[in-house]
Amino acid sequence: MKNWFFRCVPVVLVSALAACGGQGGSSVPPPTNVKATAGDSYIQVSWDVTAGVDYFVFSATDPALTTLNWLNLTGGAAYIDATSPLIVCAAMNGQQRWFTVNGRTGAAPGGPGSAVVSATPRGAGDTWSGGATLVGDLTGIAFGVMTTCKRTALPTGVLTAVGPGATLYSSSDGMNWTRQTPPAGFTADLYAVANYTSSPDVTSSLGMRTIAVGAGGAALLSTDGSATWTVGQAFDASRPTLRGIAVASSVFVAVGDGGTIRSTSDGVSWNTVTSSTATNLSGVAYGNSRYIAVGDAGTLVTSTNGGVTWASQTLAGAGNLRAIAYGSNNNSTDNGGTLLINTFVAVGDNGVAVVSNDGGATWSVKGIAGASDFVGIAYTTRFVAVDRAGNAFVSATGQTWSGPIATGRSGLRGLVSNGGYGFIAVGDGGVTTSSF
Repeated sequence: MKNWFFRCVPVVLVSALAACGGQGGSSVPPPTNVKATAGDSYIQVSWDVTAGVDYFVFSATDPALTTLNWLNLTGGAAYIDATSPLIVCAAMNGQQRWFTVNGRTGAAPGGPGSAVVSATPRGAGDTWSGGATLVGDLTGIAFGVMTTCKRTALPTGVLTAVGPGATLYSSSDGMNWTRQTPPAGFTADLYAVANYTSSPDVTSSLGMRTIAVGAGGAALLSTDGSATWTVGQAFDASRPTLRGIAVASSVFVAVGDGGTIRSTSDGVSWNTVTSSTATNLSGVAYGNSRYIAVGDAGTLVTSTNGGVTWASQTLAGAGNLRAIAYGSNNNSTDNGGTLLINTFVAVGDNGVAVVSNDGGATWSVKGIAGASDFVGIAYTTRFVAVDRAGNAFVSATGQTWSGPIATGRSGLRGLVSNGGYGFIAVGDGGVTTSSF
């Protein structure tokens, strides 16, 4: 199936003109220094720009691509009034794509195309780069989207990392971090953080809400991208510690010790929910219209009605489960022909993963060779899990895994997808590491 941003009408003009044209202006020589580079689910095309020239980018999954035949090739696409760099979003990982660029001034036909270049998107997680070492242990991390992938830029947002003693950091790129100040008198240990953005791309009013939770049921709230924080719930030694949090449709669900489950939409007013278990819970995720939380001794609790009621089960042989993630859009050639995989994967101690490929209905328990105690898992177009030893493991569907892959940092405690095109992990001693 072909897709494109513009199409000349009538089609016969395409054979005569390299872009939709008319009178006035002139064709120009092809741009120089044309390059294509790829990441997770995207390709960036760049070239040397000449002032006053309008550029067109043509693409296909066929190396025979020219400015004249793109419409008849598999995967044919064209981008009008392109600017450098051009970002091709939602590109299929593992599928090589070719590009050529031409230009014009005024309404003239496009000139000759540049030399054809190509790139092949690939899933993040195979190579890692150790980042900054921050002050204090880091136990949780979240990403808050600000803008989605566009022709002119990759997704942007804010990373928030939390830790003991009300440690708070924020970053826009995972490399440069700013330590933020907690509210006066708030010193509770923080273990998990989640973000909800109601209006991505509406930069004047993002509707961003970030909630961090921790010891004594404490909760902090930020509505400005983790720059300033207020107390949502003060520390109370009589309340159980909260160790995991997830959000869907503006409802945050936090889980913790003694089977505790609490929910909130604003971070201030919290509801305590009966979880049907007294086992410690460590992680929670949302997908396929359900929340699923995991914890000690293979405990798994599920809600299919927005977190109102929960049902528990125990997975034999799973041991203590620490984190869970949901993934579905497997936009990759390694997906075995199934794009919407509708899969939950939870990971835990001793390299164990539990997998549901039917949206949480049935589960299987797997041991992943070479893994120690898992501490985090996240998803872009495939699952990436990290263990305490600093190793990463990757899987398309949770059934088979590759690794261990060294992340360059040990003592990891948390992992997040950075806007869907990479991963950031944090851990003890303030270590950070990333894969893009």
